[in-house]
Amino acid sequence: MVKLLIDSLDKYDERTVEEVLAIKSEDEEKITYTYSSELGENTINIFKDFSVEIIRKGQVESYQMLKEGQNTKFLYKTPYFLGNFEIRTEKVKYEEKKLTICYFIYDNDIEMNKLTIEIKELDNKI
Repeated sequence: MVKLLIDSLDKYDERTVEEVLAIKSEDEEKITYTYSSELGENTINIFKDFSVEIIRKGQVESYQMLKEGQNTKFLYKTPYFLGNFEIRTEKVKYEEKKLTICYFIYDNDIEMNKLTIEIKELDNKI
């Protein structure tokens, strides 16, 4: 297991920082981190082409595929809400055990939010 530091900042200057324990696996196509949070079970796949897939299952369910310079669909589901949005990914960068992503969320061509997320693998393995 590895420790991840997840730092998220949105366009409203709301910052969320959390440290989680994750299972890390690697194969020829991708690096995968799997971890639990208060919102559910989370999987982050970082593919060799630098696209990133984020899957959350539980109290909040979502699916995101992030590809730099591309628009993709984004499903977000809670017990009280179901939304289909579009994501425009501005940046995907992975180096030295650190993933940085920046993307905009749109609902019917209206910008709803912008998120910048940094996920860093901390040095100490558990």
